[in-house]
Amino acid sequence: MKDYKKLMTPKTKAEMLVLQTKMVLMDEDTDCGNEVLCTTIAKKIALLTAQSEIDYLTEVKQEIENLEHQREMNTVKIGLQEWATEDLKVTKFRNGEDIPLVTDNKEWTELTTAAYCVTPNGQYLYNWYAVNDPRGLAPEGFHVPTDEEWTELENYLGGDEVAGTKMKSSPSDTPPWDGTNSSGFSALPNGARSHDDGHFSGAVYYGIWWSSSAYGSSYAWIRYIDAHKDNVFRDGGSLQQGFSVRCLKTI
Repeated sequence: MKDYKKLMTPKTKAEMLVLQTKMVLMDEDTDCGNEVLCTTIAKKIALLTAQSEIDYLTEVKQEIENLEHQREMNTVKIGLQEWATEDLKVTKFRNGEDIPLVTDNKEWTELTTAAYCVTPNGQYLYNWYAVNDPRGLAPEGFHVPTDEEWTELENYLGGDEVAGTKMKSSPSDTPPWDGTNSSGFSALPNGARSHDDGHFSGAVYYGIWWSSSAYGSSYAWIRYIDAHKDNVFRDGGSLQQGFSVRCLKTI
């Protein structure tokens, strides 16, 4: 027999709680004999209960997604390195503490602490404070690659002038891009979040990833791949910018 209570939406559960709470409050043994007052109280209790359930289920869903991402992170051997084949998507640090989710544009531009955001097309972007946080952004057994480790990857694939197309997903991959993916890196466009105004950009044109290596006091080294180009580009990103993270297995 089906458990129909499990199939109810939060709205339906709230409505049921209203009726149940109202029945209790209207009982002759209680002090509440005013039907309007009892209904108001019942609705508040029901809404609070329903919201608590939604919040709890959201938290559980995020925890499951974190664990699944850590357990199911696929990798590919490229030379002597072993890279993840997809960008990082975690909402908690390695020690289990939450990474703050920041959606407000102004707040994002003023951050000097770790945070992440999610683009309209579902990409997870992190500022460099999250990359450099001692609680650990990468899952157990992985780390955010250094500038030197990115260079090692490029060199193995023939140098920065040709490595990009070998890293990009091919038109026959799902989802596709315009490379050959001969390396198995499976890069996809992910875009960025600005440190000036907090807006998203480049979601269909650029694949951009942090390194763990600082560049002066206000920047860190990044790598990016451009649509319709074969290159891998090395540049400095502001610590407040939002970029994707591609993890490297720790040997």
